[in-house]
Amino acid sequence: MPITWRYTPPKLDALPVVAAAAEAGVAAAGEHLLEAAQKRVPVESGRLRDSGRVTPVGDLAVAVSFGREDDAEIVGFDEHDRAVGSSPSAAYAEKQHEDLTLHHPNGGSAKYLETPMHEEAPAIAAILVASVRKAIDG
Repeated sequence: MPITWRYTPPKLDALPVVAAAAEAGVAAAGEHLLEAAQKRVPVESGRLRDSGRVTPVGDLAVAVSFGREDDAEIVGFDEHDRAVGSSPSAAYAEKQHEDLTLHHPNGGSAKYLETPMHEEAPAIAAILVASVRKAIDG
């Protein structure tokens, strides 16, 4: 004599859970990239390296940047009405990042943010997937 049964899982709105996990994953991925980039930042005094930060810039988006914020002045607004600043330290960070002719006798290199972004892409993807998978699997 067979026994039959039907399981009805509880109703759960998974979207907020997955969205929160994705947001946490993006933040963790940003921190991972920052850590990798800081190992490549040219070092004179260490201030450029220490100025690195991860900043939320919207839904599921962060900016990894170098250069102090406290010397910035607003010079305009972008297409999303976010303030766009200019700062001497950000200009210095950009020069150190972009100028391939500079020599860095104390270590570090140009493209200190761009290179790890490409090299760490698989790890960043894994961080994002793990964050969402953890939320789904409970």
